[in-house]
Amino acid sequence: MPIQIIVPEGALTPATEAEAFRRLTDLLLRLHGLTGNRFMTPNVIGEVTVLTPDDYQKWTQESTSGMSLAQNGERLFASMGCNACHSGSAAARGPNLAGVYGSKLQLTNGSQVLVNDAYLRDAILNPSQHLTAGYAPIMPTYQGQISEDGLIDLVEYIKSMQSNYRVQQTLTTSESNQAAPTTPGVVKP
Repeated sequence: MPIQIIVPEGALTPATEAEAFRRLTDLLLRLHGLTGNRFMTPNVIGEVTVLTPDDYQKWTQESTSGMSLAQNGERLFASMGCNACHSGSAAARGPNLAGVYGSKLQLTNGSQVLVNDAYLRDAILNPSQHLTAGYAPIMPTYQGQISEDGLIDLVEYIKSMQSNYRVQQTLTTSESNQAAPTTPGVVKP
């Protein structure tokens, strides 16, 4: 059972690389009902492919769905309800993500962090460890709830966000779909 992790330079340290393999191995075995299997556990192998920023950018623009990874991430962002808290409005319960990539973010503990791929990934999986100043710790963890591909897609979408226009569109669409009156006997798509 091979595992391949593709990351940009600097995204994983040797320690986090080992942890990523351990977690992916556990997940793979659990998904196949093989947790604790003495034969399969040592036979899960893998590699980390570290790409230059240019090569990583090229790879992220490819996708098996016919859409870019960022487009897949946008759909996932809306379907998981991320847009409900990260809408960019003044009353939003979560921080504005538009243009956040590459910036320094103030955390509640007073420290500042550079928002890069590794930070976004960890903030999605372990949000309680990355509390943005001025926001309550209400974001749930998505560890074990999102696939590795989905996580990559979400990170690529957040990296591409330069405004909240599309977030507002998906939020408005989902609110209008919930508020739409239904006619008895008519199935709503």
